[in-house]
Amino acid sequence: MLVYLIKSMLCLLVLFSFYKIFLEGEKAHYFKRIYLLGIMIVSVILPLVTISYTTSEVTPAQFLQISETVSKSNLEEKKLNYLSNFLNDYLPYLILIIYLAGVLFLGFRFYKNIRNIYHRIQLSEKRSFFSHVLVLMRSQLNPHTFLSYIFLNKSQYENNQISEEIILHEKAHADQRHSIDLIMIELFQIIFWVNPLLIWFKKAVKLNHEFLADDHVIKTTRDPLNYSEVLLQFSGNTHHVSLSSSINYSLTKKRIVMISKEFSIKKLLSKIGLFIPVLACCIYFFNNDIVAKPALASKDSPVYIVPYTEDELIQDYRIKIRVEGNKLWVNGTSTKPENFLKTVDKITKSWSDKDLKNASIEMKMQNSDKSLLTKLDKDFSKTRLGKLSGRSILPPPPPSVKGEIVQVPPPPKVGEREIMEVPPHTSEEIELREKEEIIRAEHEEISALHKKIEEEENLSEEERKRILEKVENKEKQLNSRMREVERQHVKLEKKHLEKERKHRELAREHALEEREHLRKEEAYPEPPLPPSPPAPASPGELYPINATYYINNKEVKRDEALKIINEDKAFRVNVMQNDRGDDVVRIYF
Repeated sequence: MLVYLIKSMLCLLVLFSFYKIFLEGEKAHYFKRIYLLGIMIVSVILPLVTISYTTSEVTPAQFLQISETVSKSNLEEKKLNYLSNFLNDYLPYLILIIYLAGVLFLGFRFYKNIRNIYHRIQLSEKRSFFSHVLVLMRSQLNPHTFLSYIFLNKSQYENNQISEEIILHEKAHADQRHSIDLIMIELFQIIFWVNPLLIWFKKAVKLNHEFLADDHVIKTTRDPLNYSEVLLQFSGNTHHVSLSSSINYSLTKKRIVMISKEFSIKKLLSKIGLFIPVLACCIYFFNNDIVAKPALASKDSPVYIVPYTEDELIQDYRIKIRVEGNKLWVNGTSTKPENFLKTVDKITKSWSDKDLKNASIEMKMQNSDKSLLTKLDKDFSKTRLGKLSGRSILPPPPPSVKGEIVQVPPPPKVGEREIMEVPPHTSEEIELREKEEIIRAEHEEISALHKKIEEEENLSEEERKRILEKVENKEKQLNSRMREVERQHVKLEKKHLEKERKHRELAREHALEEREHLRKEEAYPEPPLPPSPPAPASPGELYPINATYYINNKEVKRDEALKIINEDKAFRVNVMQNDRGDDVVRIYF
């Protein structure tokens, strides 16, 4: 609330200052009336307005993108003293009580003034005057107007001591309904009484009302000199009600000067031209907030965001990288690939180590060269951000369980063969890929809904709102599923690393056993071996007929595979079974 009041006050100060400097001396009274009422409304509404703009860099509904900000804070408990407790618990209520007291006081004063005016109307003699009512009062007063009532001194009116110009002046106030402006300002002042600028603002509105009424009289009588003399005759300052429009004698000099001025449309247009940048600055500085509205990118330009684990934090520290062909942009600025490392270090120069670890890295690629992406990834690993976060700018490949690849041992005995179970895809991988397919389908559905909103102009507001709510719910579900998929990716990668570690340990143990075995053989030679067994069976007998044959991961026919084996072109042959029990023969040459 306090921020809103300050923004409203500053906005009115800027716009009203422009009026006092450039517009108050211009003879464009109708325009000035609209301007004054307009800036009053703008100063109230603008601090409540949130400006949004569309960006294609951030798309929360895209596949493999995580754009949520995860905020975790572990704050230590602190003992607050008595003063802190008072400020936190009671100061807002104290300020509210003071504000409401001011509103009630000014509201009561407004009510009292209205009641006082109608009390005078009821107790005084009334006469019809065109579509208005003359209220003839016995007390000494200056002629003034409220709504359709024109208040005059009875003896002066009956003795013709009030000139026709003065009555025309007050009639102009009633015809142009200046009292409505004053009532609006009074209500505005009741709500925003903490703004002292409203005192001068109200005076400026009243002065412009006088200019409007004077201009009407001069156009009617066509005698500005005589009217100026009439204004000088009323040099007193008899009390009148603040809500009424009356001759303001303290500003008679300004009114007489304004009567002698000429209207210049060119001068007015030039000053309106100066007003446009002032209004733009007010919109920029005094709005509620400026936010980015995400828009779905096309399918041809996928956006990848480096996945994060559950323990990572993504805050407002972001590096946005976009690569199209051989062109590179970092945070929206075009950058040469050879300057990529320096650019990232320059952006993150003022970031702390904690900020670097919690930074968000967004990567957008389209028709990019793999060698360029590899070079950028290598350069990124040398930056402070890359070293401290330990992350990469490229999306990780889908995890896969790597099976042991062993060289075929010496020909086994007839009827015997080594079976190694190396399934090409585990059940976890299959489940993960099914979830990714679901995510892709949901993403396409969201894209279709967005397209429907954009293309179908005959949608009603209710239907459009219903579709937007549906899109929002689906995007939330999609983000949740993507986070789950990323967590499974991390878990599978951990399992893969753990299996590789165990494989290395087994290889190390095997090497130690071989070394120990050789040492024992040297110490205790074994007796001569028996005669060698019969020659091994041909390759055709070793490799099953119903097996699936691969040469360098490409499926081939059995005859072609056996030809490679017979010609001794293969440097490695693996015979295994998959998880369904089917025979698989992989040949590498």
